Amino acid sequence: MSKEGIGTLWLGLGKPQENLKAKDGLPYVITSACGKAKEELHRNSLSEFKRKELTEITSVKGAKKLMEAVRLASSSTKNQPWYLEGTEEEMAVYCKKMSVVKNTLFPLGKKLLQIDMGIALCHLKVTARYLGKEMEFKIEDKPSKKDYEYMITAGMGQSASETGEEKN
Repeated sequence: MSKEGIGTLWLGLGKPQENLKAKDGLPYVITSACGKAKEELHRNSLSEFKRKELTEITSVKGAKKLMEAVRLASSSTKNQPWYLEGTEEEMAVYCKKMSVVKNTLFPLGKKLLQIDMGIALCHLKVTARYLGKEMEFKIEDKPSKKDYEYMITAGMGQSASETGEEKN
């Protein structure tokens, strides 16, 4: 879409009016708007991204391209709630815990964090595939950390050529 000058924007706090809600029983999750952009669609340099430093979101060594993709993933309040640790082959993914005050004042916050985590994991998986590897996810019994809750473990599976999917 961006090739045609169409931009998209995730409206994390948008909510449809009652008469516009889906009739199929599915719960509302997210609002996304799209349209012709009046301004440049793409950032011209990485410095234009307001993101945390790699050391703030990961301790994984030797996977800079993967971690950079996660670092550049968007998040609902630009807080990048994720932290990854382990190795390039297998990493535990954690989500920043919400404070009691934020949980009370902002009940939608937990759902937004889950969406944020999904966006980051999608960046991780797509980048792994671009690099010729497959990323597999599994939920394990891992303890949470002081300020972070364990979410999922991401591991490198077979290369894309071994699974029959080649990089385009």
